[in-house]
Order: sequence, then structure tokens, then C-alpha cells
Amino acid sequence: MIGPQEAPDPDRPATLVLTATERLARELREAHNLQRADAGARVWEAPRVQSWSRWLIDTWTASWPDAQLLSSTQELVLWRSAIERDGTHTLLAPLSAAREARRADQLLRRHRIDLNAWPAWQDEHQAFRRWRAQVTRQLSEHHWLTSADIAGEVCVLIETGAVGTLPVRIELAGFIEPPGAAEQAVLNALRARGVDLQTRAPPAPEVQVHRHRLPDEAAQWRWVAQLLQLALQPFVQSGKRPPRLLLALPDPDAAREPLEAALRDALLPASGLADDATALLPWRWARGRPLAEQPLVDSLLAALQLQAERNAPALVSRVLLSGALWSEAQRAETAAVDAKLRDTGRPQIPLERLTQLGPQDLRERFARLLALLQAAPSRALPSAWSHHFLQRLSALGWPGVEALDSQSYQAVRAARGLLDRLGTLDAQLGRVPETTAREWLGELLRATDFEPRADHEQPIFITRLDEAATLQADLLFVLDATSQRLPPQRRASPFVAQDALRSAGAAEADPSAWLARTQAQVQALLQQVAPQVHVCAPRLDARGAELLVSTLFGDAQAWPDASTPDAVGALEAALPQDPAARPLQRPDADPVPPVDPEEQAGLRPDAALFKAWFESPFFAFARYRLGVESLPEPAAGMDARVQGNLVHAVLEALWAQIGDSRNLEALRDAGTLDALIDTTLDAQLPQLLAEADYGAAMVRLERQRVRALLQQWLAHETRRLDPFHVRAIEPNAQPTVAGLSLRLRLDRVDEVQTPYGARWLVIDYKTGRNAEPRGWKAERLEEPQLPLYAGYAATLAAGVPQVDGICFGHLKDGHPALAAQTSWRKKLINDPAADTDGEWQAKLGQWRVALEAAAQGFLAGEAGLAQRVKPRSHYADLLVLTAQGEDDDADGDDGGA
Repeated sequence: MIGPQEAPDPDRPATLVLTATERLARELREAHNLQRADAGARVWEAPRVQSWSRWLIDTWTASWPDAQLLSSTQELVLWRSAIERDGTHTLLAPLSAAREARRADQLLRRHRIDLNAWPAWQDEHQAFRRWRAQVTRQLSEHHWLTSADIAGEVCVLIETGAVGTLPVRIELAGFIEPPGAAEQAVLNALRARGVDLQTRAPPAPEVQVHRHRLPDEAAQWRWVAQLLQLALQPFVQSGKRPPRLLLALPDPDAAREPLEAALRDALLPASGLADDATALLPWRWARGRPLAEQPLVDSLLAALQLQAERNAPALVSRVLLSGALWSEAQRAETAAVDAKLRDTGRPQIPLERLTQLGPQDLRERFARLLALLQAAPSRALPSAWSHHFLQRLSALGWPGVEALDSQSYQAVRAARGLLDRLGTLDAQLGRVPETTAREWLGELLRATDFEPRADHEQPIFITRLDEAATLQADLLFVLDATSQRLPPQRRASPFVAQDALRSAGAAEADPSAWLARTQAQVQALLQQVAPQVHVCAPRLDARGAELLVSTLFGDAQAWPDASTPDAVGALEAALPQDPAARPLQRPDADPVPPVDPEEQAGLRPDAALFKAWFESPFFAFARYRLGVESLPEPAAGMDARVQGNLVHAVLEALWAQIGDSRNLEALRDAGTLDALIDTTLDAQLPQLLAEADYGAAMVRLERQRVRALLQQWLAHETRRLDPFHVRAIEPNAQPTVAGLSLRLRLDRVDEVQTPYGARWLVIDYKTGRNAEPRGWKAERLEEPQLPLYAGYAATLAAGVPQVDGICFGHLKDGHPALAAQTSWRKKLINDPAADTDGEWQAKLGQWRVALEAAAQGFLAGEAGLAQRVKPRSHYADLLVLTAQGEDDDADGDDGGA
């Protein structure tokens, strides 16, 4: 095994090693320490190894400067402020423009480009010069420096002799691309002071390069994960120090999810590297995920977004369902509060509402938070906001009372540090409103990469190609070596003329220079990093599009296929097997057990069970036996359920007063029907549509809409040909269908005086888009709700002797409709009477047969998945549990109560 790069000689204290990256400096120091420990030493002098950027800052700081070095965030504040103060253009994304402008400024300072020597032809160039002038003026007035200024400052210090003792010899390690003008000036100044500058060449091992073509990207991840397991297994079993395994990718962030999934599948189940496979991972990433994505930090951001008056339901749910704020015992209580708030369908939730729900401890926390929000200033310095944010988090109990694991502890500590760093923006931001302070805190949390430190060995390291080219390893994998990925995309600045950058040698502006830079990195990867190199290129991407091998790695025709069936089988056979592990059983059939009496006692089936069953038995099984149900998403605007509940409640109250068709016509003729609608509607509004929850304007608009809807509907009911009396409103029933006990609630049952005597009609209100009677066909019962009421529930609920018809009452604005099927008329309006009781009884019998077969199938454990599912099915989201995995928009009316 080839060890890490040779460490600097500890007997040469006059030698300083400067590295291209901080990671290479750290690895050289670790290599030296391991060598000394392996040699038996117990005490040794620390090697003089620093990264180039750290050495520049330390050298500048040692001169006791009177200027202040700005952090990257402080620089970003200056650029955004300059952009917002520039009244020439209004930008959609000023923060993104500030990042790009800062990057352009760093290029100019690194390459010492004089913008005045170049014309500004484009609006972007002219705007950048105005912004840069403002930033430069701010820097000069306050004696501030940017990170790109430090090289120039150190150059002056060296030239004037202000630097103390310079090393006799400096070795430069890991530098592949040529330095910029500012860096070259520092090197020239060092040579002028007599410092011996040398390029420290890494050891040149005898390299074996293996090239592999994989069928697709997923096969690439699986293949490399299995090879990594084979490489680590002997060292796990022997207890020796494992080899250093390096994975180099053009874009690690894009590959993170699929690669990490493959590594977990291959390394964790059978790995002896860690007892806790969820915490002790044998791999690490050069760049971590944004700190804001950590659960505890995400809960911090959510908690700080809460306001006293108006909170979006999604934000409130995010806080209530956070595992970071609440103990395990409290999570069930906060989930119950969240479910209650979702059921109300409020578009905005005042914080005071949270002080009235849930257990006492929960109410007290939100009460303390509400008091802090009400006492908050309108504007304050970032440091004051930092203190205020900490108070608000403390009021809610962040980061919780439960013990934190190592990763969570590190995330909390990093977040607290960034809250403190928010206070360093006082000079740049001044007094700002809370939203601005919170925005910059979010920027700090999103811009900070978080890769938790591990106390165990992590032999697998995943990084970009350019960084991997400077490191040393025992085994190197170069992945995604396709022409679509390599050379990588150039990031040319839109704010600086490309001719100006090209003249200074900036590779970002010159395709030829960019290609040469990438070629140098690839050459280093193939010749200097590891004795064993595997270069992999998939044939297809995730969409099935063909991928070509990058010409940077040689002739594509010579690449062998690494995933033929024989090769894959041999690789799987070589994987170590756990003799104690039981083989995975895959039975040919895995039937769902029938519903036993104990299970049925806990079920709460309603009419929607049959709707789910007739769409697909699997839906009824998943929804009612497994209890799978998606959380409802807050609607954009008023929730349709709230609107429907209001209409139902007002109709219930209206018919309790009107009673029958004769009274309805009398009210219409007397002109008092509208007044009755107003009185009844106004009585229901405070309970179902409170202004405190929805706002006066929305309540007023909804009242107008519902009033017009009710006027249209009652006018339509007066057109019915047969006199009727409303005998039951919202009655409950608990029928049994083929042994399946149900809980139902009907909307309305009418006694109708027909030419053939009294008949009984069951009406179900529909306020949605569709009310389709075609769904009553017995051979495909898509709308089983009313047939179920007619066959089993109405006689129990309303005490009527029989049911003679069913009807959808469709309250659709501009087009109210009575869609019925009866034993005396085909249509309740404008249709001659005809006694069809025989046909009705036959239809009723067909419905009963279909409903009983469904109930028996459900109880017997039938759970088949229909081959075709309606795209807008109410249950389409359950398909994620199946192989189909579709995720279509759902729409429907469960009809149950």
C-alpha cells in the first residue's frame, strides 16, 4: 500500500510548505504525525505547513494592521447595498447579483486588472462599475479590506521589510494552475528577499489506470460502492489502518443523493467499521450540505419566521411537527394541534390561536413568544436582533430538552456561532427591520457548508476533480468521466469584458486556457494521486440519453464494459456474506389477511371506503386498514372544505325553518326569502368563517358568493314539479353491509307527493366541480355513496319505509342542477311522470349486490391494484406505495362523515 504524500522534513525548521488548499495542508500535517508515531516517537515538533491563503492572512495579521478584514458575508452586504442604492436598474434578484459582482471583483483584484483601461460596452459592465465605485468608497472610508486585497497588502509588507523573519526556503505544494498577478507579485517579492522558492513535487507512483463503461448512472454508483466494500473488507477484519480511498467527480453536489444511497446499501449493512450504521459513516464529503438543511437549524429558521398576527399554515405546521423543538411525549400533542388547525382550513393563523390549543406547556411557550414579538422594535442593529432571536428561540425551547447526538450538537453550535456573527454586520447594515436581519441570518446559514466532524476513521473521501488532483490516496475513482461533464462549465463573469480577463490570463474567460487547466488536472489525477486509478463513464444518464466518454481520458473505443452479467455476478459472489444473516424470503404470493373481529372493532369505515374500493381494492386496504393518509396541503386561498361546510350548515338551518316546498314558494312570492338567507347566513358565519381567522375582506367576499349560490339553489328547487316535505336533515345511520359496520351521515331525505303517491328521495349536496350520475352504474360503481344510502342507510336514519330515488344536489354557481334517478320521473324538473318502480327496485338490487361484494372483498383481505387509475383520483397519492409510483393531482369528494 502506498502511504500519504511524503511529509516535510522536521529537521528543516527553516523550510515552510505552502499548499494550494487548506485540506492538503491538513493532510500533510496528519501524514507527518502518523509517520512520527509509527517511528515510535512520543513528542515531536509540529511541521511548518500552511495553506497559501492562511499564510497570507497570518502574515498580514502579524503586522498589526489598522484595517479590518471583512468576512465574505460583510463583503456581500456591501455589494447588495450598492446594488440597491443604484437607482438605474431594478433587479429581480439583487442578492444573486451581489454574489456575482463580488466574484467579478475578486477576479479583478487577483489578476490586477485596471477596469479603466477597458471600455464598458454593455449595461452590465457600466452597472458593475457604478456598484464597484460605491463599494470601493466604503472600503476606503472605513479602512476595510476584502480577502482579495490581502495578497497585495502582504506584497507591500515583504517589499518594505515589514515582515519579520522570512523562511529560508518555501516549498509550494498542490499548485496546478498558474498564479494570478497578485499572487505572482508576492512570490516575486519573496524571491527578491532571498527566499528559495521550490515546487514540491508529489511522489510519482507506478500508476495502473483502468477504464470502465457502465450501463447507466445508477449502475455506476452501485458498481463503485461494491468495489469500495471489497477494498475495505480485509482491513476491517484485520483491524489494520484502512487504505485511503478517493472519489473524484466533476459535480459532487449533483451526485450526492444517488451515490450516498448506493454507499449506504453496500457499506453499512455488512460493514464492521461502525456499530451504529446511522451515525458512523465510513465516507465523508469535501463539501457538506448547507447548515440550513440540518433539521435543528431548519427548525430554528421556521421558529424565527413566526409572527404575531399572520402565519401561513405551512409555516405553523413546520413548527408544530418539528422533531427538534418538542420532546417525544409532546410530538403527539403538537401533531394533534396541527391536525386541528389544518381541519379549520385557515389561510392565516394568528399566534394567539396557538396560545389557546394543546397542553399547558405548549400554550405557555407560544405565549412567551407572542410577548417577545409584541415587544420587538421596528428597527435595530443586527447585534440586537441576534440577541432578540436567541430570546425567541429560548421561549420555544430550542433546541429541545432531549440529549443531542454528536452531529446535532455540532449543528447547534455552528448555528449559535452564526447568530453571533450576525452581530458583526452592524457597521455594514446599520439599523434594519427584522425581515432584513432574518434574511441575512438565513444567508449565513445557507452559505455555510456543514460536514460534521467524526471521531472514527473515514477512509473514503469524496471531492471535486480539481481538489482531488492535489491529494494522495491508495485507490482513486474518477466518476462521471463523460463529455457532458468534462471539461466543466466555465463561469465567465457577465460584469467584466472577457477581453480584459483574457489579457490577464484568467482561465474563466478563455476556452483554450480553461481546457488546458482541466487537462492539467486530469494529468495529475492519472499520474500523481494513487497507484490504482479507476475511471468510470456511464453510457446513459437518468433520462436514458446517451453519454459519451470525455476525450480527456483517451480513446473511448478502448473502454471495456465493467457491468456485463458475468462481471456483475462475479463481483456479487465476492462480497462477504454474514453466516448469521437469514436469507431474504420472496414468496410467490403474499396474501393480505382477512379482517378479524378485533381489527374491525377499531375500524371507522364510511361511504368513502366503497368509493376507494371501486377505484381499486388496494386504495381501500391502504386507507382503512393501514391507515395511510396524506396530510392535506393548505389551499391557495380559502379551503374548499370550509366553503362546503358553510353551505351545508346554512342549508341545514334554512330547511329547518322552511320545511317544505309550499313554504318555500310562499317566501319567494312574499319577497322575504332573501332576508331569511341573509339572517341564516349571518348566524353561521362567526362560527365557520370568523373574521379573526380569514380577515374581513375575505369573509365579505365569501358571504357574497355563498349568498348568490343559495339564492340560485333555492330558486332552482322551486321549479321541482312534485310537492315535497323535508323529513330529515343531516341524520346519522350505522348500517351493516355483508358484515361490515359503517358510520354514515346523510344530507337530506324528502317525502315527495307524486302522481303515484308518497315517494321518498335521498339528496346529497355537491359543492365541488363534479356531480356525475353516470357513476351510479352497478357494473362500475364510481359514485357509491347515494346507492349505499338508498340500499341500507336511509330507512335507519330517517325512519322512512323505503327509498324511491336518489339525487345529487349540485350547487354550482350559474348552473345549479338536480341530477336524480327515481321510480317516478327521470328528471325532477320538466319531465313527465312515469311509474318505473319495477326498474327502480331492480337497480336497487344490483347496487346491493355490488356493495355487498365490495364489503365481503374488503373483509376477506382483497387488496389488488387496478391496472388503470384515474389521473385525478382522490387516492392517486397512494400509488407511491406501489410499483407504479405515480404522483398525480387528486380531486374528489369522499362523501363520508
